[in-house]
Amino acid sequence: MPKSRCRPRTAALAREAMRSTESEAGLAEIERLVRLIVERKIGAVFVESSVAERNVQALVEGAAARGQRVRIGGRLFSDAMGAPGTYEGTYVGMIDHNATVIARALGGEAPPRGMSGRLASAA
Repeated sequence: MPKSRCRPRTAALAREAMRSTESEAGLAEIERLVRLIVERKIGAVFVESSVAERNVQALVEGAAARGQRVRIGGRLFSDAMGAPGTYEGTYVGMIDHNATVIARALGGEAPPRGMSGRLASAA
């Protein structure tokens, strides 16, 4: 078979092997985090605006399989703030939102619309 026909197949196999390796690394990281959640009896995990929710759901399910009840505490802003032109779109608004979500998810209290009363909705 001419080399030009082998290369695309070889490249496809290499890409598939890389995806498989990345997937295994991702599973190993999820397993490590599940162990940590169970060992430390963590009650809530959070979805970041830049991370797929299915990854966080995998943590919840993995912990549940080991008898640890964990809930998704809410969505936090991380690499990105809220929408431009909104209070949450400012640095202070992002911190207000995140602190409010975390406090409530961990059983604490927070003002209905955040520390400044400016959150668009009860976080």
